[in-house]
Amino acid sequence: MKLRNLNQQSAQIVSGTYRITGRVAQFDEDGIAVIKLRLSASDGDLNCLCAD
Repeated sequence: MKLRNLNQQSAQIVSGTYRITGRVAQFDEDGIAVIKLRLSASDGDLNCLCAD
């Protein structure tokens, strides 16, 4: 996976109370750290891709 080739599907600010129920850290082909998070709330799950 190359982080720079990803298309931004949506950007939103998440508010409320969530629990981190899944976390995966990996590096793309250029050595950029990417963290995938699964946040859970009472109304469902939210999957996030975080990069710096």
